[in-house]
Amino acid sequence: LLMTRVRVPAHDIVPDSLGVFGRMAVGFRHARDRSPAVLAIATVAMGSVFGVAHTALIPSFTSEVLGEDAGRFGVIVAATGIGAIVGALTVGYSKKEPSMTRGAASLFLYGVCLTGFALSGSLPVAIAWQVVLGFFYFGTMTTLQTLVQQVVADDMRGRVMSLFGIAWGGLVWVGTLILGLAADSRGLDLGERTTLLGTAGVLMVYGAFVAIASRGMPTGSSYPD
Repeated sequence: LLMTRVRVPAHDIVPDSLGVFGRMAVGFRHARDRSPAVLAIATVAMGSVFGVAHTALIPSFTSEVLGEDAGRFGVIVAATGIGAIVGALTVGYSKKEPSMTRGAASLFLYGVCLTGFALSGSLPVAIAWQVVLGFFYFGTMTTLQTLVQQVVADDMRGRVMSLFGIAWGGLVWVGTLILGLAADSRGLDLGERTTLLGTAGVLMVYGAFVAIASRGMPTGSSYPD
């Protein structure tokens, strides 16, 4: 129903003889020239590998740390979804222009909330933290996605957004392997809580650094085409 409301101006499609990887390379070069598109995509990748992937540990965290039935993890995941909806709507209705600084700051706050979740001692507290986690998760991704959409040229949007899609959903499995190896007794045997605290620390350090370093970077209004 929403898609029927969208009106996209007609434009000519320029054919080329490039293959899939050639088009990806062209998209990357364009994103590199349209600061901060590449940094936004890299930030999304960090959020996926060290943030979104933490959901793989929720069942074991629920049973081993919270002492609840592992099946209760579904309640925690549902709480994440509620926060995600609110986060996406908040960014969507915000009158502030998306920026790299705002996206990185949101990722930093995601790491703070992940720390709170990792330190949870009961199911209600964990659920509460996951609501806020969901808020900052989709707030971060929606901000960065909107920013990238605005800074790239129309004829390159599909190629650049394909890279964004890989960074977002295509790298989560990498994070699940890393976190699983760190937490599992057959790996580093750090346990769920320590692993989550470690990955939260990575997000906070990265988010704070990028938020400070990205001040003054161009926004969507800098590229009118």
